Amino acid sequence: MFASMRKFEMRCPAYPIDDIESLLYLICFCYDEFYLPWLQDYMSQQNMQHFIQLRLKNAERHMHYINSHMPLQITKALKYISHLND
Repeated sequence: MFASMRKFEMRCPAYPIDDIESLLYLICFCYDEFYLPWLQDYMSQQNMQHFIQLRLKNAERHMHYINSHMPLQITKALKYISHLND
C-alpha cells in the first residue's frame, strides 16, 4: 500500500517524506485532468472518520487506478516512498 495510508495513522510529527508524497499526488492530480479516485469519497464524507473508513476500504481500487493511469516513474516513486520509514 502506498505511503498515503500512513497519514491515516494520525502520527505526529509529519515527516519530510509526507511532503514529497503529497507533491507526487498533486502531480497525479494535475496529470489526470484534476481528478483522483478518492475525491468522490472526500466530497461525500459525513465526517473525517467516515472519509478515513471509505479511503481504507477503497485503497486497493484507488491504487490500481493510480498504477494504471499514471506514468511508471510516478508509480515507482510512490512505491519507493511507501517503503521508507517502515
